[in-house]
Amino acid sequence: MRAACRLCLLALLRVCTATAGPATAGSVDLEAFGGRVRKCVADCACPPGSTGAACVRCAAGFFKAAHGPAECRPCPANSSSPAGAASARECLCAPGRLRDGAGCAPCPSDFYKAAHGDAGCTACPHGAYAPAGTAGVEGCVCGAGFTANGPIACVQCAAGTFKAAPGPAACEACPADTYSTMPQLADPAGCVHCQANSSTGTQTGRTESSACECDAGFYMSSNACTLCTQNYYCPGGHLIYKCTEHAHGAAGLSAAAACVCDDGYYRSGATCTACPANSFCAADERTACPNDSAAPGGSSTVDACVCVGGFERV
Repeated sequence: MRAACRLCLLALLRVCTATAGPATAGSVDLEAFGGRVRKCVADCACPPGSTGAACVRCAAGFFKAAHGPAECRPCPANSSSPAGAASARECLCAPGRLRDGAGCAPCPSDFYKAAHGDAGCTACPHGAYAPAGTAGVEGCVCGAGFTANGPIACVQCAAGTFKAAPGPAACEACPADTYSTMPQLADPAGCVHCQANSSTGTQTGRTESSACECDAGFYMSSNACTLCTQNYYCPGGHLIYKCTEHAHGAAGLSAAAACVCDDGYYRSGATCTACPANSFCAADERTACPNDSAAPGGSSTVDACVCVGGFERV
């Protein structure tokens, strides 16, 4: 029995003995005396928050709400309390849980709660998501199309980049020969391929269709890369140049050197020069007539070289 209980009851016993003699019989207020006895008995019962013969405090995670000999009860699932809890309300929801009637329900998806208590759950940062029951902001993961910017922020992928999987990884550049004008791209298929016969070269992460330039041998015409015109050459992009004077070329040439001098002309540096007398010129080359023969200027075949001085062709 607790010491306070023993002292209380002994004091009442002395009062009862002192007033129980014949001279004072009937002088004791039995109703009041009984009330004091009942109070002593009540005081002997363990108060809320304690139990057992020695009224030990309820352990952490348990509570007892009333006076009496009852055992401490465990807190509801997913909640805990400090030692000596005297009410179920002292059972606080665990991280990742919020009060739902008498119990603790998981935080909804894309929310978190970091501490014990009955506070509400907090939304993950913009662009992040989390499974139900997440217990801290570190459980909020940047979604596809977003990348981490510090420990608790997500920023959208810039135009020309994408990120297909959730997590803290950086956004990736759209590959060569593609571009993207849209931010927050979550699928690499959103990187638009350059039109036919055009390319970004080795450049990646391009953000405009203008980054796709026509390949060599093509030029831009009516918003399409068109095969370079006959007798012209196209180094790529929007450019188209006519072959030098007295030169020609097939369609699709990409350099001035691909233009061939007309028959009767030969290449001299970047120009086509008329073939001189006593020579014939074809395919950019100048060739002298055989010995003892001559040809007029502008000749293009050996047949133009005519024997002279009594010589004849053999």
